[in-house]
Amino acid sequence: MKKDLTEKQVAQLFEFTRKHYVEYYDVQVELVDHLASSVEYQWEQNPELSFDAALHNVFSGFGIFGFGDIVEEKGKTVWKNQWKLWYIEFKSQFKLPALLKSICIWLVLFMLLTFFDAFASCVTISVFLLILSLYFLISENRTIKKSMDKKLILITHRHTYISFSYIPLYLMQFFGDWITSQNHFLITTLFTILTLLILSYKSTSEKIFLKAKQEYPEAFKKLALN
Repeated sequence: MKKDLTEKQVAQLFEFTRKHYVEYYDVQVELVDHLASSVEYQWEQNPELSFDAALHNVFSGFGIFGFGDIVEEKGKTVWKNQWKLWYIEFKSQFKLPALLKSICIWLVLFMLLTFFDAFASCVTISVFLLILSLYFLISENRTIKKSMDKKLILITHRHTYISFSYIPLYLMQFFGDWITSQNHFLITTLFTILTLLILSYKSTSEKIFLKAKQEYPEAFKKLALN
């Protein structure tokens, strides 16, 4: 007779992954699914084998680093997929109807540089983009803290906003005079691209959050209770 895992044993598998330093719930789910299948396969080969012994046999197959390599590889895959989604979202800014918004951003920035002091305008735009990025970052972190019970590796790398938005201020600090002496068309285009990168990242993050909520609703129990 085929032996299946009980709910209690499945719960033990989740606890087992946590004890072995797997803090992300989505990774735990994948590992538990693998462990459960492997344990049940062990029982098919030897029905008299205890649950603990079968689990020990399965875990020994992960080597001396345990689940560490799995978590690291999962993180790399998630990061790579997020970059791809970000790139796709950024490209969509140059297609209708989003193209109209991109053109409006370019025109506003060009008028600022044309009708006001170029250096002051560049600094103002740079500071605004940094503040906008900080606002997005803080807003996302607040949403995550408020709505989630469990950590997900899908929702990581939230500091990319800052790494991009700080670039203009850094360049203005050391190359401000040279930058403002360049063609306003070129400067406007560069600022527009940076703005679209930030907005695209914001949109990508929202889509990833929605995907995580759909795939792992158990991690969003606080949201369900509100």
